[in-house]
Parts: sequence; structure tokens; C-alpha cells
Amino acid sequence: MPNTVTQVQLSANQQRFWTLGQLGLDQGAYNVPLILDVTGSLDCTRFAQCFVDLVARHSTLHTLIDLDGDGFPVGCLAEVEASTVVAMDTLRTRDEALASALAFVQRPFALATECPARCVLASYPDGCMVAMCFHHHAVDEVSLGLLTRQLVEQYTGQAPALSAPDDEAPAYCDWAAWHADEHAEALAPALNRRLQQLALAMAEQSRFGDGGDADLGELGLGVIAIPKHLMDAAHTLLRSRGITLHALYTAVLGVTLSRLSRGASCLIGYPVSQRNLAEVMEMVGCFANTLVLGVTASPTASVLELLDAVTADLATGIADSFLPYDLLAQQLTPEVGALGVAPFQAFITSDGGSIARSGSFANLAYEIIEHPPSRPKFDLTLAVTGPDRIVVEYDRGRLSASFAELFMAHFVRTLGALLGSPE
Repeated sequence: MPNTVTQVQLSANQQRFWTLGQLGLDQGAYNVPLILDVTGSLDCTRFAQCFVDLVARHSTLHTLIDLDGDGFPVGCLAEVEASTVVAMDTLRTRDEALASALAFVQRPFALATECPARCVLASYPDGCMVAMCFHHHAVDEVSLGLLTRQLVEQYTGQAPALSAPDDEAPAYCDWAAWHADEHAEALAPALNRRLQQLALAMAEQSRFGDGGDADLGELGLGVIAIPKHLMDAAHTLLRSRGITLHALYTAVLGVTLSRLSRGASCLIGYPVSQRNLAEVMEMVGCFANTLVLGVTASPTASVLELLDAVTADLATGIADSFLPYDLLAQQLTPEVGALGVAPFQAFITSDGGSIARSGSFANLAYEIIEHPPSRPKFDLTLAVTGPDRIVVEYDRGRLSASFAELFMAHFVRTLGALLGSPE
């Protein structure tokens, strides 16, 4: 890394993503894509300049990560050149433009040499595919909404031209340095608390799966549709207990996996935001952390007791959400944690949709192109995309399609059984 560039503090998230890349566990899996199918006469030159200005404005979007002279990962701010972050192409048909956009957002980032933000404008008759791609170490879901809003405001003239970064304003690297210093003394007690709370689940968990039916890393997809009568029963229970639907689904996931693996407990990954300061609510960066929850499906426990246990574990985990995931993972599974392998097989998240799926700006209509990730991040991921809809992603090298179908059917049956006799 050149010595003449500005070095910046890396967050624990940035260091983790760099490590995953060094271990070959990224390969595009942590790309954050956004493809807009824009109908009308988009001024591609103007839009491209707006994107370049946006990358230059936010430090995380032009932070490179590499090793320093002592062999430790360090960040540096790269000069933003239009030719390296924006490309334009003209295609004959919409299908060709879409194919170009999909290939563009699936290409992995080279974190040491490439800004973690890029865009291609693939024009076709009567429209343009605007494909933007960011690396997860630079953005989270909130950031994606912020960037899209700023792009539209800049393109439509609703906001003044973006100037160079304000040296007086706090940047993501400032938050990373503050966060590390603020919680340094609390890390050891928080780590001990989490290890004690997860000890039982670690001791009684069993791995699930059937060895898969394809190559490791091949993506499988499915959808769980929750019947209306179960949703009605779930809402009645949740209102009476004051808990969230996400907590209910986490409990159901734990019970389902315990039954399929014939173990009493399982560990589940759960994302949490660290945007708990007013100063970072409008800041672009990755403020997400991963909690590790332990769900024990005791045969003598009622649904209400199980929900209370999950809710309490969530509350404690959120209180200690400053604890870096990697630090906990390496203690839970020291033989594999250091290699970037998660201590859990299942991950549950939600797609809040920070951007409207369709809309308009500057007399142009747009629609977001939905597309699956290029690779699975975990053996099994549940993305709650609506109250009654859960998208299931799985690694076909670990779980076969028939096992995934069995899991999804068991999930609905388990939900029904738990709601039928919550006491």
C-alpha cells in the first residue's frame, strides 16, 4: 500500500470482510447490488458524474484495505477516478442490458486495489439498466437508502453539487476509532457473558443436513408462505406477549432445526445494527454486527417459555452488540473460527426494503430488478421479506433440495403446533 495516501481506522466489520476475502470466502457473496430498470431518457453522463461525486464524498466508498508493513490490515483513502468506478455501455435490447447488469454486480471486488463502489449504465432503446454495486464492508441497508436518496437529489438538482468531504464532519473511520476506544474495557466482560449464555446450546447442539446434492457453494432457493390462519394466531399471541414476529420465527427456526438434527439446541446467527448514535444515522458505512443466539428446544418448555428465553437472549445480545462477531466466533469454535467458518449453520435476517421497489424521478420511471445472490453465505439463511413470506437460501453442497423442502414443510408445521398450544 502506498505510503503517500491517507490511512484510516478500520472497523471490526471491515477487518472481518477483508479476512473473509483473504480466505477465499467472499467471491462476490458480500456484494450489495442495486439494479434499477429506468424507463425514459436518462442523462447517463450526468448520472455518472453524480455517482463519481458520491463515491468521493463518502470515505467508506473509496477506502481500500490491504496489509501495512507489519502485516496488519489497514485502510487507506484512494483517489476517485471516474474511469474506475463508472462504465457506460449501449446494448441492442433490454435483455442484453439486463444480462450485462447482472454480470456486473456479481463480479467480486479486489479490496486492496478497487473502490468498494462501482456503477454501470447499460442503455437500451427506451431505457437504461443502472447497476450499482457496493461491497458490504462499505455499506449496510440504511446506507443503500441514503445513497439512493442523495443520488436522486443530486441528479434532479434538489441538492447542491456535492463538494469534497467536510474535514469538520465526522466520518465512518472516526466512528470506528471511537467505537474501539469506547468499548475496549467492556469487551472481556461481554465476551464472558455471551460464552456463559451460549454454553448449554454449544454443548447440546447437533449439525443438520444431508451432505447436499451439488458442489459446495452452489445456491439453492425456496420460499416459505405462512398460511393466513397461522398469521392471525401469531399476531394474537405477539400482541398479548409484547414480542416481535422476528423473535417468534427465530424460536420456530430453532425448534425446527433441533428436531431435524435430533439435538436439543442450535446456534443461530442474527444481524443487529449499531446505529445507536444520532451522529451516525445519516452516515454511510457498515454498522451491522452479527449476534449468536442459542435456542434450546426443551421438551418440557412451553411456547411462551421458549419465546421468553429467545427474547431475553436477544435483549442481552443487543446490549452487548458492540462485541465484535469474530471475537466471539473464535472463542465458540476455536478450531474453525479462526478460519472464517461461522459457529452456526443457520442465519435469520429481514429485508426491510430501504428503497421503494418502483417509483419515478425527473420524469423517469424505475423498477428495482430482483435477483438472488451469487453464492450462499451460510448453510441456511432465512430472509423475512414480509410478515407471511420467508425466502430460504441454502448451500446445495451442504443441504439437498429435498432436505430444504423437508425443512420448509417442518417450519410451517412447527409454527402451527406451537401456536396451537402456546401454554
